[in-house]
This record gives sequence, structure tokens and C-alpha cells, in this order.
Amino acid sequence: MLIGITGSIGLLAMPMYLNAFRLFVAREIDLIVTRSAERMIPRSTWAILGNSVTCESDPPAPEHVSLPAGADLFLVAPATANVLGAAAHGLGPSVLTSAVLASPGPVVFVPNMNRVMWEKPAVQRNIRVLREDGHQVVEPNHGFAFEVATRRFERHYTLPAPEELTSTLRAIIAERGDGSRRNAHMG
Repeated sequence: MLIGITGSIGLLAMPMYLNAFRLFVAREIDLIVTRSAERMIPRSTWAILGNSVTCESDPPAPEHVSLPAGADLFLVAPATANVLGAAAHGLGPSVLTSAVLASPGPVVFVPNMNRVMWEKPAVQRNIRVLREDGHQVVEPNHGFAFEVATRRFERHYTLPAPEELTSTLRAIIAERGDGSRRNAHMG
């Protein structure tokens, strides 16, 4: 399983999600961590949680091609509006978005952003384009989350709970029928 982690505040919960994914979705988890995500949680922490970690700060290497080629499932969570937009328009300004472009199969995006951003027509258009291109976008939950800018809890679109997202990913793997590849298992 390959997971792209972006700088959305939702990344603070990713260690809990990664543990659930390892238990119930895939034994091996490779990570691509964006520059903004690495500023929030350092590489040393990600290295504990993933089998391999590729960061934007690494020297250029072909991981953006090799990692998605070997993955049973490619997940981007949390997915920011920026990454959704780049992926929808075929742009590869980062290792993560280049990996999305190099992925031989569909990518699963799990958006996490504030309400105002989520409701923008441009974001909704990008989500439609991603779906039209064959990617899957998991609908975020609507609930309270910490807003960094205001330092308050406000209504946002957040990642589904770990058990809900794990169940969704298992269903996607079963639907695709390709769970026999590299590292998938149904715990």
C-alpha cells in the first residue's frame, strides 16, 4: 500500500490511521510525505510508521514511478485542495503529484479541508474531474475539527474514522480484485 500524506491538519491523526491500515489492509506501507507534512511531523516520526518514506526534501530519485507501480492501493490522505487540483489537472510539481501521474491504476483520495474550501466550485469541479478520470474520492465526514488559522474548533470536512476508512479501503481492494499483489491482506 502506498500512502501520500499532505500538509492538511488531518495528518496529525495519521499515526492512528496507519496502525489501522497495517492491521486490516496491508502489511507493508510505503509513504510519500509532502514538504508541508514533513514540516508538521518530521521524517523520523514517519520512518517509524512506514516501511519506506519518501519526502520532498529527498534528492531527486525515481520513487515517483517505482512506488506506485508496485502498490496494490495508492491512497492520498489527507488530501488537500492543492493536491486535488494538481492531480485533476495532470500537474506534477511534487513527488506525490508526480507519483499520482505515474500510477498505473486509480488513486483513492480522502479530502480533508475547511468548509469554505470544500464548498468552492473549483474544488468540487476538481473532484468531478478526478472521478471522471477513474480515481476514487472518499467523501469526507462533516464535523468539528481544529482550525489552525482561528485556533478554534469549527465545522470542517474531515477524514472518516479509522474503522470506517479501513472498511472502505478493504471494499475497494475487493472490488478491484487485485488484492493478491505485493502486500495486501485482509486482517
